[in-house]
Amino acid sequence: MNYLDDRKQLGNILRRRINELGLRQKDLIDKQLTSSTISNIITGKRKVGKKTIACLCRKIGWELEKIPQYIEENEKKEACRLKRLKLNLKSIETNIDGVGAKYALDQIKKLDLPDEPFIQATVAYLKGKCYYKKENWSKARNHYFQAIHLYDAHPEIDYSNLKSACLYELARVYYRQNEFEYALKTARQGLKVFHPEGERKYYKYHLLISEAIYLDSLGGSHESG
Repeated sequence: MNYLDDRKQLGNILRRRINELGLRQKDLIDKQLTSSTISNIITGKRKVGKKTIACLCRKIGWELEKIPQYIEENEKKEACRLKRLKLNLKSIETNIDGVGAKYALDQIKKLDLPDEPFIQATVAYLKGKCYYKKENWSKARNHYFQAIHLYDAHPEIDYSNLKSACLYELARVYYRQNEFEYALKTARQGLKVFHPEGERKYYKYHLLISEAIYLDSLGGSHESG
């Protein structure tokens, strides 16, 4: 596919380049490039001609014909950035128990988060854990539900077992609020959606232990799943 066919991708990479250079749209305006023209290019509108796009490329030190190369380089950089970000999020998760919820929330605020489903769902899950630690049950529940919603909307992140993790943590919230029926139901739901070949395998054992605890709290009267 010609790189000019996917105007949205072209617009995204040009916008990133403009941001990297610390430029504003008004810094690029001239006789050929009006504010609305630049906006149309970076938002992927098809009505802008090739010569005009080439003019914008020259303004930011690029050549239009090398756009495929720039896209490939950008994809590699983005993959590395996501890898580093995932490691940062794992570190933050450890810090919730080790250093404290406030510190973890402050670290999350400092992150430059992409609009990527797995990252957004993970951040919502981590915020839920932070607010659980702070005993803010309402905020904890809201963030767990937000993570579950993102998970359900993007089946490609099924491998992460984030939904099972959120359901386990959500069941703990219900348990702390003496809602034992909901705690048991939620833990069992977590077991039901658990992906055996996915990540966070330890959550299966957490869920099984929790199920036994919640059953005991109910006097063992809910034996069937």
